[in-house]
Amino acid sequence: MRILIVDDDSDIRQMVTFLLHIPGVEVVGEAADGNEAIEAVEKLRPDLVVMDYMMPVLGGAEATRRIKEIHPEVVVVGFTAADDEGIQSLLSAGAVAVIDKTNFASLLGVLDQIGKR
Repeated sequence: MRILIVDDDSDIRQMVTFLLHIPGVEVVGEAADGNEAIEAVEKLRPDLVVMDYMMPVLGGAEATRRIKEIHPEVVVVGFTAADDEGIQSLLSAGAVAVIDKTNFASLLGVLDQIGKR
């Protein structure tokens, strides 16, 4: 599974990349905002995008919507500390799930389920 990590916090991107250093998973790139995410999806063709909600320039919900319009085959999983409104925005934009940033283990569980599809 090829994964793109999108978060404006470089420490979070590094932690998620480290966490995803598991067999069958390749982190193909990182992006710091929604515009970078859209460009990276075009260039890197990931299978899955781990998307933050609150970012400068272009937020995660709008980036998710644009990515899904252009590449409906790309799976987006929200990974955020956003409130219920932010979570719903990500889901409405096309994310298949939203995981709280404080629960890294849940991210692995969701990726495991997606990998079984």
